[in-house]
Amino acid sequence: MRGQVRAVFGVVGTILIVVGGWWWSQQSAAAGSGHEVRATGTIEVETVDVASEMGGRIVELAVDKGDSVQAGDMLVRLDAEMLEMDLARAEAAIRALERARDAARAAWQAAQAARANPREIELKIAELQAQLDAAELQLQAAQVTGDPAQVQLAQTTLEGLQRVLTLLEAMRDEPYALDAQVGQAEAIYRGTEALLEAALGLRDMVQLQREKMLLTAPRDGVILDRLFAEGEIAPPLAPILVLADLRRVTLTVYLPETAYGRVRLGDEVAVYVDSWPGRTFAGKVTYISPRAEFTPANVQTPDERARLVYAVEVSLSNEDLALKPGMIAEAAFTLP
Repeated sequence: MRGQVRAVFGVVGTILIVVGGWWWSQQSAAAGSGHEVRATGTIEVETVDVASEMGGRIVELAVDKGDSVQAGDMLVRLDAEMLEMDLARAEAAIRALERARDAARAAWQAAQAARANPREIELKIAELQAQLDAAELQLQAAQVTGDPAQVQLAQTTLEGLQRVLTLLEAMRDEPYALDAQVGQAEAIYRGTEALLEAALGLRDMVQLQREKMLLTAPRDGVILDRLFAEGEIAPPLAPILVLADLRRVTLTVYLPETAYGRVRLGDEVAVYVDSWPGRTFAGKVTYISPRAEFTPANVQTPDERARLVYAVEVSLSNEDLALKPGMIAEAAFTLP
């Protein structure tokens, strides 16, 4: 009986030894796989400068520092008074050239018709004379208002119609030269059409410049800084506002060579900030620098700054805007 008891204790002891060894090996492996490395960095955010290609005097600033905006919201309006005047002149020039183009086309058609039937030219001359009478009235009205631009445009229109009338009268009086006059009438029409196309292009350019005097938000975000005030002159391409989307921030830290090879893209990282004690922010490794560099100068001790390190970027979701640019944060990497 006593021998049987000793045999049982021997079996139990063997089992305990085996189980204990297995438990110890598992704990050792777990401890080895859970090695943690911590590194400190600063919360950063991607910023967008809101600037004008044209520059100009700021007549309205619709936002201030700290305001939230959505893509397409109006932010800044620059003075566009001169462009409005240029646009009005371009529109008037287009109207005048359209009338001159139509008259030149009528003269060309009349020349072609006169070559086929000389009697048709008298009708065209009568139509053009009516247009000349209307143009003279427009010139007189412009002279009364005293607007130099309108006077110049009315004179240009009148002179163009007079040239076409002279051509038609020459075709009527010199029928033997109709072939040359048809060619001349076509040349006048083609030239007027080219001038009209140029005027349309100029108008489109002025309209585009006017649109650029109104600056809108290129994306959702928060205004981080306002660098000019209403009434100031903003130079071309000078940032007027600084905008950032704070819902996604980045933490850049520097890891030593001993840890660099054990970090992978997509690794999850726990991030802590002093402003939120007891709270853990979930981050993910989105960039690992392939190049070693010396520790940045903002690291505290000269010995630490002398070491070679690798930059690692950790991306964090920040939907509640708890993390702010410039916050000091600590990232905890669990290395295999």
